[in-house]
Amino acid sequence: MNFRAIHHRPFLFIFVSALCVRFAYFALNFTTGDISNYMMEDSHGFLINAEILARGGTLLGFDGIPNYDPSAMPIPITLLALCLWSGIGLFGYLIIQILADSLACVLIAQLAGEASKRYLLLAGTLAALNPTQILLSNLVLTDTIFFLLSVLSLLAFVQLVNRKTGSKHRYAVVLGISVGAAALCRTSILPWVPVCVTASLIILMLRFGVMPAIRNTILTSVLFIMLVAPIGIRNHIAYDNFALTSQGGTHLLFWVMPLTADYGTGRSREESANEAWRRLQQRPSYKESQASPFASSDLKSALGLEMLWELGPAAIIKSWLVGSTLNLALPATTITPAIRNIPHESFYNAKGDTIIAKVWRYLTHADNRAYVLVNLIGLIGALTWLCLLPLGLWEIIRKAPLAGLAMFLWIGVTLGINGPVASPKYRLPMESAYVVFVAAGLLRARQTVQKSSRSQ
Repeated sequence: MNFRAIHHRPFLFIFVSALCVRFAYFALNFTTGDISNYMMEDSHGFLINAEILARGGTLLGFDGIPNYDPSAMPIPITLLALCLWSGIGLFGYLIIQILADSLACVLIAQLAGEASKRYLLLAGTLAALNPTQILLSNLVLTDTIFFLLSVLSLLAFVQLVNRKTGSKHRYAVVLGISVGAAALCRTSILPWVPVCVTASLIILMLRFGVMPAIRNTILTSVLFIMLVAPIGIRNHIAYDNFALTSQGGTHLLFWVMPLTADYGTGRSREESANEAWRRLQQRPSYKESQASPFASSDLKSALGLEMLWELGPAAIIKSWLVGSTLNLALPATTITPAIRNIPHESFYNAKGDTIIAKVWRYLTHADNRAYVLVNLIGLIGALTWLCLLPLGLWEIIRKAPLAGLAMFLWIGVTLGINGPVASPKYRLPMESAYVVFVAAGLLRARQTVQKSSRSQ
């Protein structure tokens, strides 16, 4: 292997490496002849909506529900629909995802380079070998396309606030377009928009003055609004609601609130979800709200917030901390279809007196030894990365405080959005910054070991 060539062309090495690893996993699944190895629960609804669109549906038709699903965001569903319409099918979509994720590895390397060129190659290589990225790029979901755009938005944000010289306008343009496009994949990025816009405004004002900060902030905001406005207008015309999706209420009432009760008070998720359903049906406006998915979502959101408030701040804080820890520590192997299809207890139904006992039972309670072995190996890897995270965070904050702060902010916002809902799938968006911190932590740990060995 020509290491000098790798040093001079790190982005090409990272892209090709990522591509080879992902295609190898794709080929491994292909040899089984089982299409379910490329699917998860969410894949089926996604595929159905794309098939409707491929048969002549329209995302912007204003003539009623049959033409579009108001909960589906346009970029991934259009991309999959085009693959189905053109005849390249699911495998074509998966190949596009593999290419997109390989490109994301290059962007992660560039993100690491904003903190220090020393981290660039290692961070890109870790991203190329990152199990979470590899597994999700080979599943028919919206996550990988969203991940690429979220990485691009984080890179633009870091460049906007971190670079001392050069025009800021191009970074503001990329930030506005990428975060807007990401929102057209998954609306979970929406809380990030005011955070990054406000943070960039403050930092740019302190570094370059009021007017440059305002100009760049307006540029980012206008581009973002231009991208998402057509979907909001479509929903307003059809449902009298500017919201981008109608999924928020269901997620809050039947996932976030029950898990908050589970982790925060010990009350089972199933019991809390049943109570939520009973109270929802008792609402005076329940029947009326069923006529519109957005009215139904608003009603569920209101009840979900009400029930969260009843649980109290202590339960909310505890459940968010538990959820954040799980999102960082759960091994990516738990979302591998071949592993998930082995009979085992669901994580949310696993019994245990503590969350650690619950996780341990979920990872190891199965008759199949392969299930236990693969999950334990994955757990060791995930915990190793988790241990390197604070070390890398401190290293980058010390050397490149603005870049480190921006990446830390992204991880914090992602964990805050996920709350108590935990899965490697939901961890994916923050893997960009996570990988950079792990790379910095790994290099720091190696330096410490080398210094220790020399002193002896």
